[in-house]
This record gives sequence, structure tokens and C-alpha cells, in this order.
Amino acid sequence: MARFWYRGKGGKSVERRVLHSLHRATTTIRALNSLHKLFAQLRERGRILKEEVRTLLKKGAVECVSHGPGFYRSIFVVPKVEGRFQLVIDLPHLNYS
Repeated sequence: MARFWYRGKGGKSVERRVLHSLHRATTTIRALNSLHKLFAQLRERGRILKEEVRTLLKKGAVECVSHGPGFYRSIFVVPKVEGRFQLVIDLPHLNYS
């Protein structure tokens, strides 16, 4: 590969500028791929969460309530070892009683 040692504005050689641009482009592609995977996982978890809530509603384990003062806790899903997901209800106040 021919090396270019011309120094333009900023004092960087053309080769260094090209390599820097390629590195930035590669980093950007990797970041976009990571974001794509993250969004796919979030969509999957959202779908699973909706299914679990529907199942709990059908069983009568939870019920729909109107917004207002009362007891509300966030729920989320965590991956299990065998690849499935588990619904978790966040109850931090129970740790302090």
C-alpha cells in the first residue's frame, strides 16, 4: 500500500485521515448493529410482558384499575437460563419492613 505523507490542514497525513474515517465508519456500523439488537430485544420483551399480563388478567390474579392514589408497582421481565422469560414485580418496600 502506498503511503501518503502529505500534511494538509491540521497536520494529519492523508493516510491517517482515511484510516480515521474508516475507523469512525466501522464504529458507527457496530453501534447501529448493537442498537438494532437492543431494540429487537426490547420489542420481544414488550411482547412477552403483554402476553404475561393478559394471562394474569384471564386467571384473575391481577385486575385493571383506574389511575389515582393507590398501590402501583412496576413490572418487567428477566431472561431465564433455559431461554424463556420470567415476569417480575418490583416490590422494594418489602425489603425494608
